[in-house]
Amino acid sequence: MKKIVLLWGLLSLLLFDVNAQELNFATSFEQARIDAKEKGRFILVYAYSPCTLCDDVMEKVLWLPDVAAFLNEHFILVDMDLDERAGVLFKKEYGLKLCPSFVLFDSDGHLAHKIAGGCSAEELLAKLFRGIEPKINYAGVLKRYNSGERSVELLPDYIFSLDDAGEMNNLSAVINEFFSYFTMEEKVSDMAWTLFNVYAGNFRDQVFQDFIKNKEYFVEKVGEDVVNDKIQQIVFLAMQEALSGKFSSADTVLFEQTIGSLGKVDRMLIGELWNLSKQKDYAGIMDLYEQKIFVLNPKWRSKYGDLQQLLLKGCGKDINDRLTNYIVKCLEDLRAKRSKLIK
Repeated sequence: MKKIVLLWGLLSLLLFDVNAQELNFATSFEQARIDAKEKGRFILVYAYSPCTLCDDVMEKVLWLPDVAAFLNEHFILVDMDLDERAGVLFKKEYGLKLCPSFVLFDSDGHLAHKIAGGCSAEELLAKLFRGIEPKINYAGVLKRYNSGERSVELLPDYIFSLDDAGEMNNLSAVINEFFSYFTMEEKVSDMAWTLFNVYAGNFRDQVFQDFIKNKEYFVEKVGEDVVNDKIQQIVFLAMQEALSGKFSSADTVLFEQTIGSLGKVDRMLIGELWNLSKQKDYAGIMDLYEQKIFVLNPKWRSKYGDLQQLLLKGCGKDINDRLTNYIVKCLEDLRAKRSKLIK
């Protein structure tokens, strides 16, 4: 019932204003523990130092009349100066890395959630609501994770809570770890596929290599265009990396194998561009752009345009002149297509 009341408070806070009032901070963290136990409330510690960002958060977020009223009503508040001795120890004990930070404790004084860095009033309220839910807050997701759970349901909760805490250091590694536990059916669930589609971005990752090995299954479940677009996105990023000289010999072998998973048109064009780039055949590259890439729809042509400068790095004046003319031609064609749409 208390959670329902608190949720209603969060929602109504966005709709109604109340009279201005100051934040009611407890006299000490120890007193806050006593008060929280007696009143059955969460403790919210505002950890700060004398800095411009901390002042802005206090003035532009916490001192907003409706925010202050809401926090006073639902939490036992503590202000913690991280430059003082108690604050230094608190920062070390709870692994705080950003200033300001918010630390939420349940009514028994156990760590529930961490919020690192400044945020808007709306963001703070959303993160506090996540923090009061035992299953999805920082403490809850770590408990589930440490017990061995690697479910589709845990993955977004894990990402959001660790991101709130400023501890989501390697999202790609998290996606890879969780996906290694998922069944094929779980990988194409709405939640898992959305996270994969948004965050998976390295062709070296095992989760991506498994994805292209099972391409037909994903095509059947989520659609050929969606799958090909994802492969194109990752291959184009890899191509830019390769052309910037950041590939090892093992990367080159894996990349060339990955090109074979592209859709028919991309497979042909990227394969040709890759071979021409290795030969430094700048004239051949421009021929391909002028004869085959120019006729693609503007969206695809633009994506290939992102590779063009890297592919032609080191070319002579004659090729640069062709490149300039090609870009002008593309712009003129795009304007003509837009004019037709307007008419």
